[in-house]
Amino acid sequence: MMLDPAAIESRLHKHVDVLAELIGERNSIRPAALEAARSYLRRELSAMGHAFTEQSYPVRGREAINLEVTIRGSRPERPTLIIGAHYDSARGTPGADDNASAVAILLEISRFLVGRRLRRNLRIVFFDCEEAPHFNLGEMGSQFHAAAVRRSGEAVMGMICLESLGYFSPQTPQQGPWPLRWIGRLLRQRFVVIVSDIQSVRFGLSFVGRFVRSGLVLCIPAALPVKWVPDIELSDHRGYWEQGFPALMITDTAPLRNPNYHKSKDRLATLDLPMMARLCRQLRRSVWRMCR
Repeated sequence: MMLDPAAIESRLHKHVDVLAELIGERNSIRPAALEAARSYLRRELSAMGHAFTEQSYPVRGREAINLEVTIRGSRPERPTLIIGAHYDSARGTPGADDNASAVAILLEISRFLVGRRLRRNLRIVFFDCEEAPHFNLGEMGSQFHAAAVRRSGEAVMGMICLESLGYFSPQTPQQGPWPLRWIGRLLRQRFVVIVSDIQSVRFGLSFVGRFVRSGLVLCIPAALPVKWVPDIELSDHRGYWEQGFPALMITDTAPLRNPNYHKSKDRLATLDLPMMARLCRQLRRSVWRMCR
């Protein structure tokens, strides 16, 4: 297994290049592109030696498909950890940052965990249908997955949502509430935000503690009430909140930082691959520590 930084950066480049540049826009109006993205994920996971399952459901005249890898822990009575990212893109965009960057990192987390001993079960999920017109309509792959886990009665430690993790340009002013803008100026956009709702504080603190011990990428943790700050639920973690599970989102803040968000200019060339590689290594160790 290649663990050096150059190899990780090269593989991240490859994943985003295939998803965003070769395949491009992938959503319900481009089902062939969605299938091409799924085929790529299947090949990569199989090449790593991972077995995976496909969770399908009908949505707007097509079959939506989540791809899931389950790594069994030695202490399966412990609550399961879930980590996921959506592989579809918004209409009109190749979606390099949103969300090929997070999918690429999730693939490399999956690679890192091959053959490693875990104590708790880990579910790694690549979600369909995060973007409009499915968002917040009960049609999201993450909503479907969260509901299925709830029906199964499985105990869940929490869910980690990877969302838009490739844009770190210091030339772009950070947007959002004034504390975030101030931090952005101070740190020159070289950080991620880890956000949860109030009910997920304990899980969030557990993850943040492991994250800060696992590398040097800075994070800004925030636990906020959804009714006051509804923007914090704008990704796949919301489906788990709806089912009463703790969940958090890790993000580069997407539209609050990236001027290419949901535009045709969201391309591989705009991403910071060295920063993504550092973040990837830190997230791999963080997830491993959550499961030890």
